Amino acid sequence: MLVTIDLDRVPQKTVESVVMALQSGEELSVLARSINPDIIEAVAGNPNTPQEVLDMLATDGTNKAKYRVAENPNTSSKTLAKLVLGRDWMVLKGVAQNPNADVQILQKILEMERGPKYCVALNPNISDEMAENFLKSEDGDIRYFLAENPGVSPEILDELSFDDDNDIKIALAKNQKTPSRALARLSHDRSEHVRFAVAKNSNTPKEVLRKLGEDKANLVLEGVMGNPNTPSATLVKFIRGTRSAWQENNIVDDAFRNPNTPEKVLDEFAEKYPMPIASNPNVSCKALGRLASHEKYYVRAEVAKNPKTPARILDKLADDEDANVRCNVVVNPKTWKKTLKRMSKDGNMRIRYAAMTRLERNQVVTKN
Repeated sequence: MLVTIDLDRVPQKTVESVVMALQSGEELSVLARSINPDIIEAVAGNPNTPQEVLDMLATDGTNKAKYRVAENPNTSSKTLAKLVLGRDWMVLKGVAQNPNADVQILQKILEMERGPKYCVALNPNISDEMAENFLKSEDGDIRYFLAENPGVSPEILDELSFDDDNDIKIALAKNQKTPSRALARLSHDRSEHVRFAVAKNSNTPKEVLRKLGEDKANLVLEGVMGNPNTPSATLVKFIRGTRSAWQENNIVDDAFRNPNTPEKVLDEFAEKYPMPIASNPNVSCKALGRLASHEKYYVRAEVAKNPKTPARILDKLADDEDANVRCNVVVNPKTWKKTLKRMSKDGNMRIRYAAMTRLERNQVVTKN
């Protein structure tokens, strides 16, 4: 049944939700001609709105609509250049952060006496010359946003690792584009928060993570154990080592969830640490079979969600007494077609609908 909504008669939040969910450029183009400012502003913010409509709103829309056009990732550089001419600070802020703003547009903003320079420092399209000037800035906020920018050259990011400001070093350590040599340097920082950020970065070299695995700060160890790049030997050493009560309650689960933890170790500790191990894609099918009969529903639910769980075990869990378990079975890509057919008659409406949807879309696996 087709349901229509009169957007002029619903609250602003509802207008925003409905319009932002639209994907049809044609529908958005029609709504852009509304006299309701809430509708126009929502259209301006929708990334599916056609570029020609956004260009029109950049001229005729309200200030709030122009700001949302400035932020929209679908707005063309030509439209962004037009918005810069208005010199509205909020609009300039949106333009400065837009990934479609080219170097010429960013330079115009920098030349303005009160332009949002820190927003330009965040834009991945800034030139090396701009980045070098920001690097020399006495404004810590500008250097902070530069450290967050994934578009900055490795050389500039490396220079930032010598900064004295802890917040800047933390931002740099979180940046996925920060070069290995800078991360290695930051791993020796006196601040455990800086070292923690290095420990969590998935691009941190294995050798650096190995050394951080010996760190005395629990916060740093937590980052190391959760990092998908941490070497297996480091994980095993922590698991088999002596741990404090805090580490036992807050860190060891991360080590057991890490996909680099060897299957043999996971199987060995499956009974003692069932919850994190049941979610690990590296655990053996034999261990998953044992955990599928665990007394705690949340352990069985993790087994049902695990992409490695065999279809025969999922078929068994499809009849589990707990709806959380069955919900995970019905969305697991390994679940058999025959299992989904049975679940399409489940007593839980949400599970029935999910099963029927997968069957209708033929998102199924046929039992061999």
